Amino acid sequence: MKTLVTVILFVAILSMIQCADPETPPQITSPFQDSYYMKEEDDTPKMFKCSSTGNPAPTYEWRKDGKVFSNSLQISSNKMTGELTITKPEVVDFGTFQCFASNKHGSAMAAPFKVERAVILSFTDTQERRVDATENVEMSIKCTGKPKCVPGNECKIEWKLGEGTSNTVDETKRIAVDQEGTLHFLYVELTDESSAAQPYACGMNNELMKAFYKGGNVIMTVRRVTNPNSVKPKVLFSQDVKGLLGGEVELQCVFSGYPIPDIEWYSPENTNIQPSSKYSFRDGAIKRNLKIKSLSASDEGIYTCAASNILGRVETRLYLNVTSKPRFPEGQIFESQVVPRGDNAVFRCNMESMRNENPPSRPIWRRNGVELNQGQIGSSSSQKYHLSDDGTILTIKDVQNPGDSCNIMCQTSNIIIDINGDDSEATSYADAFLRVIDPITVQLLTQAQLEIDAPEPFSMAFSATTDPSVPKLIYKWSLLGANNETYYDHNTLMNKPFVSFNIDMNNLTIDPAMVKMDNDDDKVRAVIGTYRVNISHTHDWEMRSFEITSNIKPATKAPIISSAGFDLWIIGVILGVIVLLIVVFFIICTLYRNRGGEYPVDKKEVAAGHDPAQELKDSGFADLSRADGEKTPFDKVSLSDDVKPLESDEDSMMGDYDDDADMTKFNEDGSFIGIYMDKKGLLHG
Repeated sequence: MKTLVTVILFVAILSMIQCADPETPPQITSPFQDSYYMKEEDDTPKMFKCSSTGNPAPTYEWRKDGKVFSNSLQISSNKMTGELTITKPEVVDFGTFQCFASNKHGSAMAAPFKVERAVILSFTDTQERRVDATENVEMSIKCTGKPKCVPGNECKIEWKLGEGTSNTVDETKRIAVDQEGTLHFLYVELTDESSAAQPYACGMNNELMKAFYKGGNVIMTVRRVTNPNSVKPKVLFSQDVKGLLGGEVELQCVFSGYPIPDIEWYSPENTNIQPSSKYSFRDGAIKRNLKIKSLSASDEGIYTCAASNILGRVETRLYLNVTSKPRFPEGQIFESQVVPRGDNAVFRCNMESMRNENPPSRPIWRRNGVELNQGQIGSSSSQKYHLSDDGTILTIKDVQNPGDSCNIMCQTSNIIIDINGDDSEATSYADAFLRVIDPITVQLLTQAQLEIDAPEPFSMAFSATTDPSVPKLIYKWSLLGANNETYYDHNTLMNKPFVSFNIDMNNLTIDPAMVKMDNDDDKVRAVIGTYRVNISHTHDWEMRSFEITSNIKPATKAPIISSAGFDLWIIGVILGVIVLLIVVFFIICTLYRNRGGEYPVDKKEVAAGHDPAQELKDSGFADLSRADGEKTPFDKVSLSDDVKPLESDEDSMMGDYDDDADMTKFNEDGSFIGIYMDKKGLLHG
């Protein structure tokens, strides 16, 4: 068996000299809300900061309603810092503003936003109203003629009792104001009665403007009831709600009943909701108003609120719709591209709407803030700007430097709830830059194919250049087929590098003489193969190969015996030996059973009370003669001359053996008893 030698080349990581920050087109980094609100003639200046990346540093330009404006007392901008300042705005100063950042490589456009005037108007209905209520029964009074109030999130309905605005009707466990502004008495008490001197009235408060407007008066009379009865819970108010992704929302349920019912809330998963970092109750233990923070897609669904008292239980359901302007799927962004000259740049604008909502509109693409028109963009493969069928993927083909370096923006819209609680169109913008760089170029400094026949050092060298803005090049060397096996002698497997090498940036030198093998041919064979070098940086890569060959014939490989198995011929030998041993054993047993031996007559006779020796001495062998006149078929019937005839008197001595006498056997002392006969009963003389 030969030694398995694996050539494992190192990975070399080399860096070029660090260079200055690369030049790039601008990219907007400052986020803006969709709308901002100011009071007319507001003395407090409002400043908006436009920020971007880009090298050289971009300059800024602000536009109002799509047009460049000149600085004034009310509106001014700074081209170097990107700041927009609005002070004491008049009606004509409100509008849509947008920032542009530019340098020599392109322009970036920020998402536009509105600066709107905060407004609160008077009630449209100020007529006095009269209502009748019954003690211990619920009573609801609507707020009519509500005025326009902007922004909606700064506006709040409040109920007042009496003249002026100082005496507010506070919400209690028995009194509630719903999200429509209706005043609810869950059950009426005699003390709730009002008069012309002390009427109820709803009003609108704009907290941004610090302004309050009051509506018409309401006079409520209360009819007394003797022995009031308990009342089962009843739903007075609940409604579905929309909330913006990442924002906050409040769900509300108002129940009447006597005694006042206890309220519980349940999530879409039917889990009882308790106060936490996610959930809270604005009214504490009363639990009419559930606030949900940091809305996510998983918060959308049907919520249940239930009220119960001694007479029973009632529940109602509300649907929370979590909505959002178009957004990228989680984990995806609109990425800037750094592309080598001659390659294609690909931008993906695959924004989506929330669950159960209509998909966003087809994206609009802009280059340096200018919309790409039908003459520039299309689905034809020959066009510079190519769009996918659904318009979500823009491919810029065969990019060139510097002409194709630019800012790319996509925008798409859907319908969501706005800050005032109304459905409106919402547009998302995403921008990124395209920077075109010089590709990596490689020149070989040594032959790409080299033949070696002796264990002498050899080198593989090249030079590589790329765009000056790239901070470093990385070189990785490898040997194609590094796991190919070479067998030699009976040594163990070697898993560590054994090739002596020198590396100088882009030069790999190998010395076969340092290979741990016994002869020169094996040393040469160990280092031949295809050497590859991968030259790369973050945005590009190239690969070159060096083929090292030799005329030395490959070594003959000895058979490899796997140590994990057990050879069949060994099993055959073992089985053969076992069979042979069994055969020998049976032969020995057979021979042992058929061998001769002495019959222990003497011992048995003595044990029976006889004395064989004395009896033999006394009697000896008696001759038996033929019976008179008896003819024998043979001339001789005995070895003795005077054999007595059979059946003679002397033959009576055999009577001692009775019927057990065997005429063809020997006597117990070894003498023959009986007649010589063949198997047919014939006598032999």
